[in-house]
Amino acid sequence: MATALSEHFFMQRVWTKQTQQWIATLCCIALFAGFIAARALVSIGMIVMVANALHPSVLKEAWAGWRRNAYGLFCLLFFCSYLISGLWSSNMEDWQNFTTMKLPFALLPFAFASIPFRQKKFLLIICVSIGIILGAAVLYSISSFLLNSEQYIDGYAVSHTIPTTVYGDHIRFSQSLAMYVLICFYFLFEKNNLQLHRGWRLFFSLLALLFAGYLHLLAAKTGLLCLYIVCGVYALVKLYRIRKLYAAALLIAFPVFLYLAYVSVPTFQKKINYVQEEIALVKEGKGDYNYSDIGRLISYRVCATNIAENPVWGVGAGDLRDVMAEGYRKQYPSVPEANILIPHNQYLFTILAVGLLLSLSLVAMTLSPLFIRMQRRVFLIITTLCMLSALMVEASLEVQFGVLIYLFFTLFWLNLRDIPSPSKN
Repeated sequence: MATALSEHFFMQRVWTKQTQQWIATLCCIALFAGFIAARALVSIGMIVMVANALHPSVLKEAWAGWRRNAYGLFCLLFFCSYLISGLWSSNMEDWQNFTTMKLPFALLPFAFASIPFRQKKFLLIICVSIGIILGAAVLYSISSFLLNSEQYIDGYAVSHTIPTTVYGDHIRFSQSLAMYVLICFYFLFEKNNLQLHRGWRLFFSLLALLFAGYLHLLAAKTGLLCLYIVCGVYALVKLYRIRKLYAAALLIAFPVFLYLAYVSVPTFQKKINYVQEEIALVKEGKGDYNYSDIGRLISYRVCATNIAENPVWGVGAGDLRDVMAEGYRKQYPSVPEANILIPHNQYLFTILAVGLLLSLSLVAMTLSPLFIRMQRRVFLIITTLCMLSALMVEASLEVQFGVLIYLFFTLFWLNLRDIPSPSKN
């Protein structure tokens, strides 16, 4: 009896529904604070978010949200594919690390359904706070570049970038900025019943311009590709609805914009020249592993050889690193240990780890958002296209920040399907 009374008091006075909403909101903010400066916050934020979703007032809604479409199920199957591969992995330490990294796929689709995205106050707090965190990191990066611009510009000739986050993950950082530009478009151009004050519209406008400009300074290929997909696809869809001629004009103007960026942004120019050097080396048959993209190609070739030898069940997630290292020693003995890479393609990585059959869970998970019917579906489609482009050149789902960026932005749009009218805010 006493236990029941204490639980009732806790629910009524401490862990109220409003408290649950604030905790969920703070967890979203903590994820990006951790992404920029304190990795532990990412893990803590995810754990608390999942536990918070068990609140009785939102548990039923979270469960319904998880069941709303097949995406959550495919995420769970993706996690299980790595879990099962432990049966034929011999390196259990690596298997545990790779499988633990996939745990958010089993839990976050459920937890995200409990976040109060449908309330204007909490939605703005989450998006504005994330924008401020990313904006502060961008301003820090720009200031670092300005203090020693010549050194950083020269560094782009050997694939070195300007400082970004504390952990130097410029690829995921650039991708997050491009994805945030899409959030800005949602607040600025969609009829979403939010009725933003002019000050908030200015805030999102400035962030979109700042992030788009900075991405050309950073010149990370993944981030730029995502930005072009975000801006290009969204603009084409909007202009096509207004007048098809405007959409055609945009397609013509795009190469002009790229040329102007090339001649006016030195880091962007250096990056383009660097890629052209790589292409020339590949054509000449000179595969220099010191070049980033050539290094990727080498990892693909080693991976493909091992997939051909283990097509059905793969080598096991735990043994993938060892198998890749052995493949490098056989096929590319001149590549030093420090330059041995895991397959820089998520699909190849997963096929090698768990085999062709189980890797269908990854294919289903990453493609299923394209077929989900919902309001403002274009945002989910654009996000999915950006994620697919990144997964083709990076094994992003094998690192903590890659998992964070993929799941956060995909689940954000999946759970933002019904925007309430002003009277319900």
